[in-house]
Amino acid sequence: MLRNLDRRDLQPEVMDQPGLDRGRHETALSALSRVNAVSRAAACVWRPIGELANRCGLDELTVCDLASGGGDVGLGLVRCGRRRGVRIRLCGYDVSPTAVERARRGAEAAG
Repeated sequence: MLRNLDRRDLQPEVMDQPGLDRGRHETALSALSRVNAVSRAAACVWRPIGELANRCGLDELTVCDLASGGGDVGLGLVRCGRRRGVRIRLCGYDVSPTAVERARRGAEAAG
């Protein structure tokens, strides 16, 4: 059923709930990662960052990703930068230890 978008349906964000079961959180982070991949979120975020780097003649940037979740968008930025000759030093922060651990594993896997 399609919801009426004229009215707000305020629901608590499940991933931000303290004490959320680790398995449920991992499942939610995986789903969010797929949404970010399909929507090309990293490429969208990269566009203005890349333009700034070009305009300022920068080949290295530090990016701070607040509420970084599983880190997939930030790691995507690093890949975008590599393809364009810009080194991205990524600092990600999230309130969830589950998300931070997932992001750390992803960063280690990506080198």
